[in-house]
Amino acid sequence: MANSLEIKSNRPCWLVNATSRSDDKNRIKHFIDQGIWKYFSDEVKRPYDRSSYLKHLKSMEPGDGIAIKQIRFENRDGLQYSISNEWVNYLVLPAIGIVTEACKDEKTVRVEWHESDSSRKWYFYVNQSIVWRVDSSEREWWKTDLINFAFNNGVQNIEKMLCHDKFKRYGYKSKEIPLNQVNSDSDSESTGLIRKDLQLNTILYGPPGTGKTYSVARRCVEICNNSDDSMNMGEADVANRFRQLLSEGRVEFVTFHESFGYEDFVEGLRPDPDTGSSGALRLVPVPGVLQRIADRARCSDADLPHVLVIDEINRANISKVLGELITLLEEDKRKGQPDEVAVTLPYSCKKFTLPANLYLLGTMNTADRSIALLDTALRRRFHFEEMLPDPKLLENIDGIDLPNVLRKINERLEWLIDRDHVVGHAWLM
Repeated sequence: MANSLEIKSNRPCWLVNATSRSDDKNRIKHFIDQGIWKYFSDEVKRPYDRSSYLKHLKSMEPGDGIAIKQIRFENRDGLQYSISNEWVNYLVLPAIGIVTEACKDEKTVRVEWHESDSSRKWYFYVNQSIVWRVDSSEREWWKTDLINFAFNNGVQNIEKMLCHDKFKRYGYKSKEIPLNQVNSDSDSESTGLIRKDLQLNTILYGPPGTGKTYSVARRCVEICNNSDDSMNMGEADVANRFRQLLSEGRVEFVTFHESFGYEDFVEGLRPDPDTGSSGALRLVPVPGVLQRIADRARCSDADLPHVLVIDEINRANISKVLGELITLLEEDKRKGQPDEVAVTLPYSCKKFTLPANLYLLGTMNTADRSIALLDTALRRRFHFEEMLPDPKLLENIDGIDLPNVLRKINERLEWLIDRDHVVGHAWLM
C-alpha cells in the first residue's frame, strides 16, 4: 500500500471515477490488474461533458498523478464540525497512481497503480465529474492540500476549511469554535464565493454600436479571474482567455430571439433517440442552457465563478423564458444563502436551485426595446449598466472630425426620436 508517490511537479493531477452509473459495476480491481484507467463514454449523455472529458484525457501526460475517487456519505453526528444537513458527503481514494503512457485511443491511459488507504476521508470538495482536473495554485490553496492528501499522505486541515468564506456562508462551524468567532472576518487565504464589487445579475444596455457584446468578453474574464488584472490585459489576451473559459465550460453564450422559450432555457421535453424496438415515440426531459451551466457550476469548486451570457436579452419574452426561476435570481435566494429557494422543475420533477457562483450577464439593445418596457420584477433583479456612444474613441480621418460628426448626428437623432436610437461609436470605427 503506497504512502506517497513522486509525481511530476507543475502539472495537474487527475481524480477519476471507476464506477458505472448504468450497472453500478465497480471497475477498480480491473483497472489495477490491467494497469489502465479507461473513460466509459457510453455513460455520458451530454455532448459537452463528453468533449470535456476527452480533452482531459488528451491532456494527461506520463508522470502525472492520478487517483480513483469514490463519494460516500456519513451522518453529521460523528463529525468534528456541525452543519444543518443530516448527511455529509466525502471522498475516499482507494487507489493512487502515476500515468505511464498517454492516451492513444481517446479512452485509455496506462497507469502504475498502488492501492491506498480508503479509510482516509476528504470532506467539503467532492467533485462528481468522471474526470476531475486538480491544479495546484497559490490562489486556491485547498487544491494543493488535496494533492498532498491524495499523493503524499497529507492531512486535511479541517479548521482552515471552516474559516473559508464559502463554508461560513453555508453554516459549517467547528463544534469547538463559538459561532460568533467562525462568522467573524478571517485573514485566511480565500478568493471568496461572490465578488462584492460585481453584481450577480447584470445587463449592459444602450443603443446599437456602443460595444456591449464587445465588452462581454472582458467582463467575463474579470469575473472568472476573480481579480482586477483583466483591466490591464490587452485585447488579444482577453480574447484568448475568453475562448479558454468557453472551452472549459465556465462561460456559456446564448442569444435570445422571438422563438426562444422556457424549454430552451430551463427544461423541455424532447424525443428520445433510443425509443426501443416498439418504435413508440418517447419524450424525455432535456436540460436547457441555464440548467446545464448551473449544474456545472454546482459540481465545480464553489470558488470558481461561472458566467451565462445572454446576448440580446430583450428580444425574447423574458418572463415566459424564465418562468418560476425568476425568484431564484436574487442573491439571497441562491443555493446556500440565508433565504435559499428551490423550485420543482415541471418535466423532470427534480428540485432546482441556482448556485451562488453563477453570474448572469445580459446585453440589451435599446433601439429594439426600451428598458422602461421591461417587466418590473425583472428590473428589480438585475443591475443595469448603460453604455452610451463615446466620441472620444474616434479619431480625425482625412481631415474629417469624426468625434464631432458623431456628436452632431446623435444630437439630431435624440431631438427627432429619442436617446435610445442614437448611433454608437462602433459604426464609425
